[in-house]
Amino acid sequence: MPPSPDRIRRFTGGQRSIHAALGTLMGVCILTAAMLYWGPLSTLVGRREMVGSVHYVSGLLLPLPLLVGALAS
Repeated sequence: MPPSPDRIRRFTGGQRSIHAALGTLMGVCILTAAMLYWGPLSTLVGRREMVGSVHYVSGLLLPLPLLVGALAS
């Protein structure tokens, strides 16, 4: 369906993908933090070290979408 002429396009596709990448990384950080910290979720996780590594790496990658966005604009 073509966009309506009444709608204002506020963000480019690149901005939307950068926002989605940042949101995904933040969501992974929040979910893995909950798995590591909260008791009931902590017992469900079998590989605690792997979850800790995923949490660490996703935290390190959080600035990457911001840097890509800053360099692209």
